[in-house]
Amino acid sequence: MATAETNQDFQLIIPKDEIVLKDIGVDVTLGCHLSPSISAVAMEIRWFKETDCIYLYVNGDTKSAELLYPARTYKGRVNVDPKRLQRGDVSLTLRGFYESDRGVYTCQVISGECTHERRLKLENYTWPWDAAVFRFRMWAKRLQWREITDDERHRMGRTAQLLTVQMFQGKVKVKDQVNVQLMNPIESGANNTSLEQPQPEVQMKQSEEQLQKCRHIIITSLSGSTVKSLLDGLQSIPVISSMEAEEILQKTSVVHEQARSLIDTVLKKGDKASNILLSLLEKLDPFTYDKLGL
Repeated sequence: MATAETNQDFQLIIPKDEIVLKDIGVDVTLGCHLSPSISAVAMEIRWFKETDCIYLYVNGDTKSAELLYPARTYKGRVNVDPKRLQRGDVSLTLRGFYESDRGVYTCQVISGECTHERRLKLENYTWPWDAAVFRFRMWAKRLQWREITDDERHRMGRTAQLLTVQMFQGKVKVKDQVNVQLMNPIESGANNTSLEQPQPEVQMKQSEEQLQKCRHIIITSLSGSTVKSLLDGLQSIPVISSMEAEEILQKTSVVHEQARSLIDTVLKKGDKASNILLSLLEKLDPFTYDKLGL
């Protein structure tokens, strides 16, 4: 048997007990799949260990967290089988179960504006005959870990955004075919020389002109959550400072005005910053990006 969380499109199915018991050193599958078995290829899939995003799938691109804890990496250890996504199977495979891997895992599946999630507890046991006792004890306590607090959800969003940015750095090519050299807007001098390398005039202005031309469409299309995700991403790279991001959000609660302020701030920073914003938008909000016709 399995448990399900219902929504208007599909259900997320996980093991009935919501607990996975495994021996240290073995490979582990944290089961989660869609019901009905519709394709998850076009969806965004996130797996978290506690509040750390350890695996991300977006539009065919994948990224695993390289180092979250001392002496432990998830790079090359976690994976969602892309072939099974066609059948709605978003289960996470974890290779070589360590003691430090014990804890709560959350699977998030994002389809359009809807986010659906389920949580699993991964634990180890030393002797097989401990399993029944352990399951009962964890079942009695599972409500203590199943609920996600607002603070936890905020941290989960931040770590997912950081992984999105890392994916963007490694996989997304900028629109003028020049690899992005990231900058820190607070630093100056030699630390920013990577963004100051001369480029042909027509290339240097391409993304800035595109962003200016599409400004109205973006402003009227962005949701509040996307504005915040863009701000998080631009801070993480970083293109804008935390002070600038805070000013954008505190100046007004009107989403369209926040979007306007965000775009205007990026435009002032030039073509490279505009390029990064457009590339992040393509990843975070493909629907709005498609409307731009770029």
